[in-house]
Amino acid sequence: MDMPKSVLVSEVGPRDGLQAEPQFVPTAKKIEFIDALIEAGVKRMEATSFVSPRAVPQMADAEDVIAGVNRDNDTVLSALVPNKRGALRAAEASIDEMVVFASASESHNRTNVNRSIDESLLGFEDVAMVANEAGIPVHGAIACAFGCPFEGNVAIEQV
Repeated sequence: MDMPKSVLVSEVGPRDGLQAEPQFVPTAKKIEFIDALIEAGVKRMEATSFVSPRAVPQMADAEDVIAGVNRDNDTVLSALVPNKRGALRAAEASIDEMVVFASASESHNRTNVNRSIDESLLGFEDVAMVANEAGIPVHGAIACAFGCPFEGNVAIEQV
């Protein structure tokens, strides 16, 4: 197997690590956390998510977090964007990159975003159109590629 010459690592702690916290983390603390990661040399990071505040209250302050972070550096700040509404918010906030995502597991995808995998894939077009109009790159992520908490192992063909 040919191995890649380099690997691109993206920190997801500010988004994935904080989204499940039961108590709301103050916006200023989120900004402080992200700025500390930037100061430590992190070059790519999923800083937040532009999801429904009702679905993920921890991410309700996404615009304020992005506005408050030190952007005077070369760190790429991305955000998880599940749909057109989130893409419009992310573009307005001047995020560096948008991340679309689907799960390799049908049950995880339904639990996570209340949609089938096919429905998620169809929604990527709306996000991509908003991002394209704003000149913002989009990349994709596949959750549960190495196993699912509901279904266990996921076949490579499904991934």
